[in-house]
Amino acid sequence: MDELKNFIEKNRQAFDEEILLPEGYINRFEQKLPSKPTHVIVWYSLSGLVIAASVGLLLFSIYPPICYFPVRKNRLTKTSVV
Repeated sequence: MDELKNFIEKNRQAFDEEILLPEGYINRFEQKLPSKPTHVIVWYSLSGLVIAASVGLLLFSIYPPICYFPVRKNRLTKTSVV
């Protein structure tokens, strides 16, 4: 570890210099990268939707009271009917 520290201290200027890339380098680099086909993106989106729907159905089947809204009964009494 001391050797590395000494090396960095001796060559401090080399570490402080900012390496400048030629103008437009990043754009050319990004153009050379292979682009993902759109059908892969659509596949991932649809699979995410299917997974979310499956989790929702699973939770609905395990915990039905969470999604259950009881229906109120109409409470008619003899005095309310004229």
